[in-house]
Amino acid sequence: WKTWTNSTVVTPARNGGGSYPVEVEGDRGNFLGVIPAGESWEAVPGGSGVVLRQARGGRFTDRRLTVRPREPDALVRVGTRDYQGTLSINPHRTGITVVNQVELEEYLIGVVGAEMGGRPDGDREAVRAQAVVSRTYALRTRNRWRAQGFDYYATVADQVYVGVSAENPLARDAIAAAIGLAATDGRAPGDAF
Repeated sequence: WKTWTNSTVVTPARNGGGSYPVEVEGDRGNFLGVIPAGESWEAVPGGSGVVLRQARGGRFTDRRLTVRPREPDALVRVGTRDYQGTLSINPHRTGITVVNQVELEEYLIGVVGAEMGGRPDGDREAVRAQAVVSRTYALRTRNRWRAQGFDYYATVADQVYVGVSAENPLARDAIAAAIGLAATDGRAPGDAF
């Protein structure tokens, strides 16, 4: 989904400001520890895996790390962007790859918001049409990048996705109104660009 050559910063966040702690798990789902609220940790490649480290000496390391909010409405920040769900931090031949693991409908709210931008209420039907097209594309191309450890690039290589910063009420309404709708050829999702 997103690859950094050297490192990136992971910070607990909360919608509306403030922050809550996040849990860090190792490759086998084993609990490694907690990143306290208000702290930023750097994710870097390390040996055959990845390392989350703090300036004061804190450190988590494993082949792959998962960062999960401890509170239901909490977010995780990567760099300057906030994300729902969990983050998987994986080694990559040129650095690390951070994958946002989120339910399809939440992903689509971020996609529709990013692809359509802020629109006036009069564009409601256009945004709903985008919701159907975005879901169709997501269903048709799921697992295309499985060998790289994720489903979609967060860029125009697939669909633009920037986390919660692109979410807006019109995008939420469009996803809710078009839930489960996709363009098909009768058997499978069609090509949607």
